[in-house]
Amino acid sequence: MKQLVPIFTLALLCLFASNALAQNKHEARLFYSFSYTEFTEASGYDSRQSYNLNNNSEFGALYLRKISKRFALRTGIGYSTQKLQIDGPILYCDFVGGETCGTQILPTPSRPFQTITFPIGVEISFGKYLYAHGGILYSDQIAGGADYRTAGLGYDIGVGFKYGIGPFNLYVNPNFKLRNAHTFTKGDKIEADTWKSSGLDFMVGYSF
Repeated sequence: MKQLVPIFTLALLCLFASNALAQNKHEARLFYSFSYTEFTEASGYDSRQSYNLNNNSEFGALYLRKISKRFALRTGIGYSTQKLQIDGPILYCDFVGGETCGTQILPTPSRPFQTITFPIGVEISFGKYLYAHGGILYSDQIAGGADYRTAGLGYDIGVGFKYGIGPFNLYVNPNFKLRNAHTFTKGDKIEADTWKSSGLDFMVGYSF
């Protein structure tokens, strides 16, 4: 019986060690962010048109799988909503006293512009409080137009500050996102646009 004690002790130590290592392998995060977005029209657009995205906000979840003490793979899903305002030249004609045509810039009502985004990238830790991340994004528009949608690839980069409280972690993450989006209408690609976002993410994570 005494010979079994060291065996049980070694087995318990191995179990505790494996559990301790496993606790540091995964992390789930929830985030909320707001950003300033600059929209760049596709080539071929009338340069007098302006596109403004207002009230930009996004929330979602991330999953991280640590592959070493400093490096982790990350993916997740994000849902963003904003108001799209398009101001552009409108053709008008005056038939009083002869036909006269011209253009004028008129505001259009804002409409919701909502996208769902799937990021895939890496995260690098620098010490206890700093980290950086980067990767690719796939975004797809889910609201904003009845007969068209916008989808495409881009990338995001950022640096952040983190603070741990037991298994929980708090994050503040300034970041930059660029999306090269293609607009489709009835299945045909008609134009390519770009929008750039500079934002600030607030996150809470749980390591397990």
